[in-house]
Amino acid sequence: MPGEMLYQIADLSSVWVMADVFERDIALVRAGVKAKVKINAYPDKVFEGVITMFIRPEPATRTVPVRLEIANPQGLLKPAMFAQVEIPVIGEDKVLTVPVSAVIDSGTRQIALVQLAKDALSRVKSA
Repeated sequence: MPGEMLYQIADLSSVWVMADVFERDIALVRAGVKAKVKINAYPDKVFEGVITMFIRPEPATRTVPVRLEIANPQGLLKPAMFAQVEIPVIGEDKVLTVPVSAVIDSGTRQIALVQLAKDALSRVKSA
């Protein structure tokens, strides 16, 4: 039709990935930090991006959109692709993590058994 856009030219040598971070976790994320990005179309390939900015929070979702910039010299990445983003967080405290399947949930409390030595076990309560 007259006046309609026929096509749009875009430079895809560098692309943005928009990741939603829960608002409770946003204090642990910093601009300039490198993050790992996995794209569903390329499951065996890991791309590296840099967090460049935060966008205002979405009140309905309780998340803060974070923009990562990724170099795309081979042109593999296209607009509207889905991705999983792994962002390292700041913090110097060591924490104990266990798989969800290792947590014993009695209904009133959640505990996990941790082997500290060959013959010793310790209970850890979840936070």
